[in-house]
Formats: sequence, C-alpha cells, structure tokens
Amino acid sequence: MARPSVSLLFSLPFFFACSQSASDPPDDSSEGGAGGEDDGHGHEHTGGSAGSDEGCDAPAACELIECAIPLQNGQHVAPCTELSPHSNPPTSGPHYPQWAAFGIYDEPMEVGFLLHSIEHSAVALLYNCDLYEADGGDCDELKSELEAFYNSWPADPLCEDVPHRLLIVPDPSLDVPFAATAWGFHLKGSCFDADRVSAFIDAHYGNNYEDLCNTGIDPHNPGCAP
Repeated sequence: MARPSVSLLFSLPFFFACSQSASDPPDDSSEGGAGGEDDGHGHEHTGGSAGSDEGCDAPAACELIECAIPLQNGQHVAPCTELSPHSNPPTSGPHYPQWAAFGIYDEPMEVGFLLHSIEHSAVALLYNCDLYEADGGDCDELKSELEAFYNSWPADPLCEDVPHRLLIVPDPSLDVPFAATAWGFHLKGSCFDADRVSAFIDAHYGNNYEDLCNTGIDPHNPGCAP
C-alpha cells in the first residue's frame, strides 16, 4: 500500500471541513481544518484562472506544451465514484469530498482525490513509465529527478504538515511520458524539464479559487480497490 514519501499527518475518519471558496461568504470556522473532507455543500465553481476556450502555447524543451482547458463544474460526488475527466491529464471537474495529501507517491491514485488536491491550488507532476521507457528513458532516473525537484521547491507558508502543495504521482493512463496539471491548465511533453515546469508552477500554484494547504488523506488507505 503506497504512502507519500514525505512526513504527513493523515486523519481518519474524514470529518473536518475545507474552507469556502473565494466566491462564498467567509467562514472562519472552516479555515485551517484538516482531514481531507469538505463541509458537504459541494462545489459548482467554474471559476479559476483558465479561459473559456482551450488554447496552447508553442512547444518548448522536451516538446512541452501548455494548454488552458475549459473548466468543468467542481461538484462533489461520492468517494470512489467512477469519473471520466474531460482532459488528460485531468484539469477540473467532479471530484471526491476528500483530497489527497500533498507529497510523493509511488502508486497511481484515483482521479477524484487528485482533482480535489489541484482544486486547492496545488500542482501535480505525473509520469507514465511505460511511455517514458518506450522513448528510451530510464524511469528510475526520472523519479529521482522529480524527487530532487520536489525537495528543492521552496516552502509554502500556508503549509504546516508538508513543505508545499506539489504532488508527484505515476499515472499509467497518461497519454504522454510526462505532464504537469493545475486547475484549468496542463503541461504535456516527452520528458521533464525543470525550467519549463518551474515556470508552469509559478504561473498556477496558489492561484485557484481555493488556496488551501489543509491536511489531506492517504488516497490508498482505504483506497477504492474492490
């Protein structure tokens, strides 16, 4: 059972509240909570920084292309509901009430947990080892490079239990060897380039309507396996 490789505090059952979005009336009682579950209202947001039309920039190093993806409503659905994101990697849409703790994972996670994490203004770095190695790469080297990048990223003052809101997750459903995803945007290409990925994170980290670093859950405990 995979767990994040950084020190995290998991809280089960999931009963604390996530804060309201920026468009909702402020509720101090929901700020700073933990446990990876919202207050039960669900979200109907289509906000965030992405535009209404998809647009992509020119390829950069590693053929990395950034695209703005039209947003879908971010309502809550029952945990472990089968979801069909409208983009690969996922960039918005229905998700679970709980969010995955920020950190490094060695197993894939259900998209409903990942989407809720990036709704909290996180950025996820995803990789597909099969595609990466089919292109002649060494996936162990890629994972080491990503871990070093994670460990070098500056601390987030909103975070207490983790250094920041980055996630690194293997994703066998990814249709490219490497991608980064934020709410409303993704960056996709054939390999990892630290400078281009840093620019993507700088542009989108902390910029969504929910800018939170509350403690998430271990998405593999209990997970969604039958």
